[in-house]
Amino acid sequence: MVNYNQLLLFAKSLHDAIKLVLLNKMLTLKLFGSGEAYYCDYPLIGFPNQHCYTLLCYLVLHRDQTHERERLAATLWEVHGSNKPRRQLRNALWRLRQVLRTANGSLENYLFVSNENLAFVSEAEAYWLDIEIFEEGLTKYLDTAPQSFTSEQIDDLEAILNLYQGDLLMGVYEDWCLYEREWLRKLYLIGLNKLLDYHDIHKNYEQALAYGRKILECDNVQERVHRRIMRLLWQSGQRNAALIQYRQCVQILRDELDVSPMPETENLYQQLRSNQFFTDYASEAISRQKSNSEERSLTHQALQRLQKLKAIVEEANNEIRRLEALFRQIDQ
Repeated sequence: MVNYNQLLLFAKSLHDAIKLVLLNKMLTLKLFGSGEAYYCDYPLIGFPNQHCYTLLCYLVLHRDQTHERERLAATLWEVHGSNKPRRQLRNALWRLRQVLRTANGSLENYLFVSNENLAFVSEAEAYWLDIEIFEEGLTKYLDTAPQSFTSEQIDDLEAILNLYQGDLLMGVYEDWCLYEREWLRKLYLIGLNKLLDYHDIHKNYEQALAYGRKILECDNVQERVHRRIMRLLWQSGQRNAALIQYRQCVQILRDELDVSPMPETENLYQQLRSNQFFTDYASEAISRQKSNSEERSLTHQALQRLQKLKAIVEEANNEIRRLEALFRQIDQ
């Protein structure tokens, strides 16, 4: 007689074993936080700050595009005052090839390389990329209302958000990663807000408070989140802590923005202080979901405009560089 529980455990063990084998034979890129990279078990030392890894990160972030060598070289290195950006690009490619070869890998498995163009091959031999898993995983929940989540979906969303170990490439201070950094950070905050809403509706106050505090760790001037934490503390019986949260909010707004709290925050504080606070937490969370949807749409439009503006600025910079090179030739 078939023991289905044992069969299920065997299938899970086999799946985990296959996954482990694949993980040990792939390029692993962790771009959240300070960044880590491995090929098989071989750490790519110096990632992401060495020139060869700067190139790899740029291509991975723009993995849906093919890049002209000249423009790519100018974007990555001419801003640093180098008059040999093409040479920097060739050196970075050579170094990256050597690093992967040392780990028994091949550059050509991951990059399309020609005399004129470069691109990351998104259909490449096995690779694992945290930002890709994060973005794809979170995007599928963007339109899910907080009251519609299942417990399995919440577990999945929590696992996705755990990939976010800090802002994208935290140690890299370059213009070319600013748009992606801001977009991924915005997605992270949307995900945290969804978990806050879900646990609020289900009266899981401690979990809701934990996610509210995570939001403030990313953006401590979100006054609406300060108000929600005040309410959650009050509802969980931590009434003195709710009043302390108000005072912290006042101080943060003064220090960061030199402004006073909004009337909504002041009104909530007076209600809490006089013990006259009542609210329908479920309708508040659902109302906030509608507000978030509108905010997401506006944010997406703003980011699209920012991306277009960025492309225009890059093209203008490239034209300036070409003119400067022409003037140098004339002077010679």
